Formats: sequence, C-alpha cells, structure tokens
Amino acid sequence: MALDRLVRANVGYYIALPEALPTFGTTGVVTTTQLNSDLVYDVTCALTEADTSFSLDDSETDDELTFCSVGNEVTPTTRNATAVFTFLRDASKSADTVFNLARDLMSYPDVNYVLIERLFKPNTAAFAVGDQVSMIGVSSDLPVDVIADGANVKGTQNWVSNGDINWNYTVAA
Repeated sequence: MALDRLVRANVGYYIALPEALPTFGTTGVVTTTQLNSDLVYDVTCALTEADTSFSLDDSETDDELTFCSVGNEVTPTTRNATAVFTFLRDASKSADTVFNLARDLMSYPDVNYVLIERLFKPNTAAFAVGDQVSMIGVSSDLPVDVIADGANVKGTQNWVSNGDINWNYTVAA
C-alpha cells in the first residue's frame, strides 16, 4: 500500500442506504458484507473532481472556563464534516448509466444516506478487510442545477451532516 499513489484510479465515492449499514449510526462499525451489499452504490465516475468535496472540518468547541481551568482551554464538542457531490447529467434521462443513478439518488430532499469515501483502491474493487474508509451520515437537500453555455450540465448536492461520522475507519470484518 505504501507505493499506491492517490490518483483518480485509487479513490471511490459511494452512497449507501441506511439499511445497508444498520450499525453505522450506533457503533460506527461496518462489515465487508454490508459494504458490498446491493444497497451501496458506486457513484465515483459520475462525480466531477473539481467540484466534489469530502472532508473533516474543525470541531465545534466549548470555551467556557471555570475557576480551575488552566489558561484559555478549549474543549472540542462535536465533529463536523462537509460533503458536496457535483455530478454530471446524462443527455438521456432514461439511459441506464451511472450519471442517472447519481441523479436519482441525489435529486430529492430529506433522504438519509451514508456517504463513503475509500482511498488506495480502485472504485470497482469489492470492499475487503483492511480497506480504509471514511463515512458520514447525511440527509439530502434540494440539488442545485449547474448550467452554463457550452458546458456539461451538472447537479450539485450539498449534503447535510446528521453528526454520524467515522473517519479513517479500517474495515475489520
């Protein structure tokens, strides 16, 4: 793994229905069987590299001090994650393509999903023990159409995190 480069071929983005990963919200633990289920969708090839974001942000903090506090201590309270997926639209709305799959998954508001990013493996490889993944529990928002003269038609989904985050998780079973 030390020689794998983090290039397009070694990054994968997936959208999972919550029922595919029933233990994610409570324990954060997921298995290879769950990750390889038919309820986890690979949308990697529909996403644009320049406009897609999947990152762990600064934590919310509590800076209230007591008489026994040392200096200006700050206590992290909740972790924040940002996920924005910009997907290309297909010219044919009825074609069976990854572009239409991405559109169908991201076109409706208030739908709960678990977003998954996997590094160091091709997106088409099955999940295996030892894979490193980051996961964010999210709800969808209304997508924003991105239309410009002479450019591909795209949509952007600005996901709303529900607070369930498991970052840099190594799949154990």
